[in-house]
Amino acid sequence: MASNGGKRAGARTGSDQTSTLTPAVAMAPAPPLERGAVLKARHSYRLERVLGRGGYASVYLAETLETSSETPEVVPRQVALKVFNSPVEADPAQFLKRELSSLLALRHERIIRVYDWNLDPPNAFVVLEYHPSGNLFQAGASGRLPAEGEVWRLLAHLMSALSTAHRASILHLDIKPDNVLVDVDGNFVLTDFGISQGSGVSRQQMAFGLGSPGYQAPEQRFRDTNLIGARTDLWGAGATAYAYFTGLRLNRHLNLLAGPGASSPFGLPPVSEHRPCSAALEQVIMSLLMFEPLRRPGSAAEVLAQVMRHTSAGDIQPAVLGSGRKADPAGAEVRELVSRIVDPHLAAICKASDVIGKYIVFEDGEVLASQGDLARHAFVLLQGEVVVERAGDVESVVCREGVFLGEVSALTGLPRTTTLRARGRVWVLAFNAAEFEQFVVSYPAVAVRLLKSLAVRLADRPNA
Repeated sequence: MASNGGKRAGARTGSDQTSTLTPAVAMAPAPPLERGAVLKARHSYRLERVLGRGGYASVYLAETLETSSETPEVVPRQVALKVFNSPVEADPAQFLKRELSSLLALRHERIIRVYDWNLDPPNAFVVLEYHPSGNLFQAGASGRLPAEGEVWRLLAHLMSALSTAHRASILHLDIKPDNVLVDVDGNFVLTDFGISQGSGVSRQQMAFGLGSPGYQAPEQRFRDTNLIGARTDLWGAGATAYAYFTGLRLNRHLNLLAGPGASSPFGLPPVSEHRPCSAALEQVIMSLLMFEPLRRPGSAAEVLAQVMRHTSAGDIQPAVLGSGRKADPAGAEVRELVSRIVDPHLAAICKASDVIGKYIVFEDGEVLASQGDLARHAFVLLQGEVVVERAGDVESVVCREGVFLGEVSALTGLPRTTTLRARGRVWVLAFNAAEFEQFVVSYPAVAVRLLKSLAVRLADRPNA
């Protein structure tokens, strides 16, 4: 773990590390604690040495002295202890609570683990995993640039962690090499949720979440807080992978960042301008670095599916909308389709000039989505019949227009539990995760229909 100011716990401190933008609250650095000082929460910890200092906190390597019989969880002998600085005219515990609330809501092997905490002044602190190898650049301090396989693995681990965080409606908002630790097995662990935000917070009131120079998404850099969301984290992950593969500390190369109106749709030059790489890796990284958030992938799970498809990792075979054929929203075929829709609300949505989603037609027998699929798309049935199969057996046949299909996977990031197959010709509106969220938010009646659909489905389960 590491401090919120950019120095990572679990390793040596480095001069390349940068702090997040100064928050609205002025900070008064707390006096450093002496080596050997003992801090207590449920357990007791003795400070051994400083691992890093930042604007919000200082991080120490600490030794666990004694454990409480009331807590069955075993705390390692060495831990990273993050002590929060005292802000002027504010409660220091607010910063701990921000990070702690996120970490306690998330349980994932690729997200830093929290063991203990104490909110009491003057030294509010949280106890976290300790990773001696440090962060991305520290772990690779020999100067050797990583092979492509390591970067694919980094992307897979980050997207897996972000899928879990976003499923819990938590945005990290400060992803950078300093905040990615390397464990003893060479796996990557996302840390430092100190400026994380709930995805539903008012962007106008967001005092944090503006990231770190060099790794900020354009919407953070230009403080367009209404655009900050899950795709902001995708930018941070893309910039981190870019820096890791090329060896460029982006905080030292701010001139590489494009501004509004640039001729390229990307916020950074192509990866291959700095180091040769495969077209597949460059395509995935650069898709995360699109200047406009709406042009980035719709979710971390969608990117994870792409990574797995390119690396053949894992047991889940991700499917794409490859069998379906996209149609021109203004084309005659779609106009005729919309004219036949009976539901007046759905018809009005489809007639709108700015329809969210993509019109796709599937022919008989084609698969919309496969069981276990990691490609995150939701569908609204417009015409035709869809067979729902589980483990090869037909579970049901859906034929009512306006029915949602695959929405649970799209919203939760969980693998699909059924296969959706066209019976005859089938028309749908298809959405990636971000588009589906926008669709539901844009049309309250759709949100109500979605809730009713999920409630009926849950009620029909025998063990509900």
